[in-house]
Amino acid sequence: MKVDYTAIAAWAAVVAALAAIVAIWTEGKRARFSQGLELLLRLDEEFDSEEFKKKRRAVAKLLLKEEENFEKGKRLEEVEDILNHFQIIGFLLRKGVLDKELVWVHFFFWLNHYYLFLKPHIASVREWEPTAWEDVDWLHRRLAVLERKHRPKGMSIQPTDEMIREFLTRESAL
Repeated sequence: MKVDYTAIAAWAAVVAALAAIVAIWTEGKRARFSQGLELLLRLDEEFDSEEFKKKRRAVAKLLLKEEENFEKGKRLEEVEDILNHFQIIGFLLRKGVLDKELVWVHFFFWLNHYYLFLKPHIASVREWEPTAWEDVDWLHRRLAVLERKHRPKGMSIQPTDEMIREFLTRESAL
């Protein structure tokens, strides 16, 4: 029996190339996850910054009806800053930069509440800008699927009136 060393060497090269491809792919995936996590933590840091807490506090007071000028001036900018924050997160998730479960863990609670409160504002802006905050809608739908999966069967993701009041009271005291 004659051994074909050339064929063995060729097969060894193919196996080595496949192993290298898998290693590069795995390392690339790990690096993207790490970069996405770092970016998510920066977005979380921004959301919890003193400047952003002032915006959240103002919007919560507005929604508690402690302020009556919802569609006027500075408060409208603060509402849109909150929506824009979630818009960026939605865009980055849709593009595969962020991990869906990490975004869900970090932001679903706030997104779910603010989305509920600000849907009428989104609808009013869409009368003249039909694509406004589309990634916020997309983000909420995506994360709501995960939330439903993690809740007891049949439990609503819709906050109760009491939960809404508690959320707004906490946000207004930031």
